[in-house]
Amino acid sequence: SNEISAFNYEAMKLGARGVTIVVASGDDGIAGFLFRDGTISTSKCGYYATWPASSPYVTSIGGTMGGMETIGTRSQEIVCSVSSGSGITSGGGFSNSISAPDFQKTAINNYINQYKPKQSNYQRYNTNNRGFPDLSMPANLYIVSIGQKFYGIDGTSASAPVFAGLVSLVNGIKLKQGQSPLGWLNPTIYKNNGEFTNDITSGNNDCTASSQHCCSFGFQATSGWDPITGFGSVNYNRFLN
Repeated sequence: SNEISAFNYEAMKLGARGVTIVVASGDDGIAGFLFRDGTISTSKCGYYATWPASSPYVTSIGGTMGGMETIGTRSQEIVCSVSSGSGITSGGGFSNSISAPDFQKTAINNYINQYKPKQSNYQRYNTNNRGFPDLSMPANLYIVSIGQKFYGIDGTSASAPVFAGLVSLVNGIKLKQGQSPLGWLNPTIYKNNGEFTNDITSGNNDCTASSQHCCSFGFQATSGWDPITGFGSVNYNRFLN
């Protein structure tokens, strides 16, 4: 559409100026928020890409859970999903209209060689299109204070700003050294092929943010890039280097 083209054009210009646009991948798995409360029945599940997370000119951030150390033991970091006890399910998939950029095609081919999800009779996925997210961060049990009360919240709208904070830290160091800020990250992310991430290989995004509204199919996490967690959660020290 004209709106999508206009957004991508402006996002491209911002990237060239050194601005990194970070976007949450969504909290409702493959289907999207209209399936969360039954507005659309899960009998009509399909692969509905979220926007602007599926723009190639933003860095899309999914969600993980686990990976925390308690009493000397570290739990496995997996896909953030309601089927694993979270309040949301990491969004991800393939754009319904935008072709995959050349730098992403190897990662997508690696994924479909490992896992081929069942297709939908309503909205099909197309692996020739832009896949998202690109990376992930933890999206489970952030403690927030609202009205002097503490709550645990989940969401890729929490994981995305955490990654944006890491980008800001790196930019601060680069600027002090007289270097340019990072800008559009995606070509570099795929060139590095997950070298600065913790690979997530367990979990799926069949469900929405409600365990009462799940699809009978979806994407599965695999080694390397996948359309649920991207290349995985970011290790800051490796990202900085």
